[in-house]
Amino acid sequence: MKRIFVVSIIGMSVFAYGIHFHAKDALREDTQAEKTLRVIEDGVTVVARATGNTVDDFLAQAGWSLDHGDRTIPPRTTRVTSGMVIEVIREHAVTVDVDGTERTCKGYASDVGMLLRICGIAYTAGIDDITPPLRTPIINGMTISVAHVETREEERNMSMPFKTITRADKSLPFGTTRTVQKGKKGRVRVIERVTYKGGKEVQRKEVRRIVIEKPQDEIIAKGTKLKLGKKHTGQASWYAYKGCDCAANPWLPKGSYVKVTNKANGKSVVVRINDRGPFVPGRIIDLDKVAFKKIASPGAGVIDVIMEEVKQ
Repeated sequence: MKRIFVVSIIGMSVFAYGIHFHAKDALREDTQAEKTLRVIEDGVTVVARATGNTVDDFLAQAGWSLDHGDRTIPPRTTRVTSGMVIEVIREHAVTVDVDGTERTCKGYASDVGMLLRICGIAYTAGIDDITPPLRTPIINGMTISVAHVETREEERNMSMPFKTITRADKSLPFGTTRTVQKGKKGRVRVIERVTYKGGKEVQRKEVRRIVIEKPQDEIIAKGTKLKLGKKHTGQASWYAYKGCDCAANPWLPKGSYVKVTNKANGKSVVVRINDRGPFVPGRIIDLDKVAFKKIASPGAGVIDVIMEEVKQ
């Protein structure tokens, strides 16, 4: 009975060893067999075939080149089996220009928006100027530009110009002036909405004004009192000169004034002599067109006038 028992134990051991031997052979054959897997990179799925045992080996045999910083899901040391899905995630290094300051940024990201978040670069979609757009796939070595756009209200104090008012004064001699009231600038607080892009001002728009101190008008009295001297009669013509109450005369001093009266209608104008002419017999003055229109129609051409010298 004892011998039979010993034989049975030996027989069972041999049988178990045989099973273990065949299992190792079967496993060796399975790891060396070609496997079909799906590989996803940057959203693109590719069906790949290779005999590698781990993710790293399989991808290398299937033609994928991984850098030290790249990673996969599942991890690169995971044993692969047919039907498995592998996702390749690259570590990208790009240059990011933030408001004119460049920095290098590394991270595992599929598009621009994700990489900016990984690198801790704040932005507001739809407001900040980001180039290329947020959905653009990441390419190693690319440059991303982020220009923050900010709009805020700013205040500044400005001076307000004063007005100059001229009033006729019959008590003053013609051609003289007197300051009745000196002008004084006012002050105003201007509120503006200012937009900055990348730290630089790109737009400024006034929102409202608050008057701090009103300006004071300057008042000038202009003399209109005429002291008439020597009187001349003759003809007056006109020419397009400077567009002023001025005229040309053959002999009166430049800078002197004369009163010219149209004998036909009694209308008169006071003009300053600042040119020479006319040199036509019978004509004593050539009025600027602006002055001529005050006493006659330019269509008249030449009119009879009385010219009186103004004493100053």
